Amino acid sequence: MSRKIRGIETPSVAEHQEIETPRVKKASISQNPVYREVHAESELRGINEEKVEQTRNAIIEKYGIPADNCIIISPESGQTARKIRAFNILLNKEDPGQSWYAEGHMSHALLLEKIFENQNEGGDRIKIALNPILEKNFFDKWDVLKGFVDPNQNGFKSFPFAEHELRNESVQQMNGLKEDDMEAKNIPNWFLSADTRKK
Repeated sequence: MSRKIRGIETPSVAEHQEIETPRVKKASISQNPVYREVHAESELRGINEEKVEQTRNAIIEKYGIPADNCIIISPESGQTARKIRAFNILLNKEDPGQSWYAEGHMSHALLLEKIFENQNEGGDRIKIALNPILEKNFFDKWDVLKGFVDPNQNGFKSFPFAEHELRNESVQQMNGLKEDDMEAKNIPNWFLSADTRKK
């Protein structure tokens, strides 16, 4: 069942699990306005972690990430950082209990690096160099998902290029629903920009 947060209807965790997370591929194409918008930086003021907690919890639950394997990095107020919060998910194909989640107002590469740095000492440590190439058989065991979380929790309405593409992706997923009808539907407060499970 959906809940209202500050007058905005958002999908419940159960609804999030039923709906495939939209993938906005244009957020990974550097020449595209969506990419520029979701990677833009500014001085951040009044960061409220509670605003994104419901969405974060829905993502973590949807992908079965153990709570102990979640890394949240918050910039200081007044620091220059990305306007839109990025997240990385590292899914272990063999043991989902070893999957990881990292989120922050920073690049996906830095978030992935934080996951590698913070793995449990007794766990299955990833032996990998970010550059120039991943370990040869890395993707035999792991999937990497990159995405963005709306810091305002209103379906990216503050980010018009991202909102437009997210609506287009949501329309396609909902069996050709007309865009005019999307106003009545819940637009997720997150999307994937890359997913190694899908080409």
